[in-house]
Amino acid sequence: MIVPRFGSHFERTIEESVDVKTVLNDSTTGVGHYSSTSALGALGNFALAAHRGTFGASFGQIDQLRVGDRIYIETNDGWYVYRFRNMEFVYSSELTVLNDVPRLSIVPEERILTMTTCHPKGTISERFVAYSIFESFVPRGKGAPSEVVGTGQNP
Repeated sequence: MIVPRFGSHFERTIEESVDVKTVLNDSTTGVGHYSSTSALGALGNFALAAHRGTFGASFGQIDQLRVGDRIYIETNDGWYVYRFRNMEFVYSSELTVLNDVPRLSIVPEERILTMTTCHPKGTISERFVAYSIFESFVPRGKGAPSEVVGTGQNP
């Protein structure tokens, strides 16, 4: 995962779990996919979790996202590109942000990336939730998107 808004050195691996001990508290990875949500690039909601103030604070700068910012998720085949759309704050018990269409119970028509983290930093009472919409897929054969060149990724 590469988020240019978070700085040129921000790159994280996404694990297939949101287990606190083995994934979220791992300062070298720290980003997990809610396995109950959609697959990367599929219709629906690909939802991620990470800490904001501890254990590497992978989403420590989530509040710096601006509408239109790109978020890249690199795979062996290429880069999935999402554009940040909006954010909200919810109680930690509000699980509908993980629905196929966040907060609604309808059939998905978009590919959504949802990033969840604690709010305020270091607490567990609320969640900061950032939503992005799928923009494109860049095959590896076409080369890395210009925004990710030099971020440490392997073209």
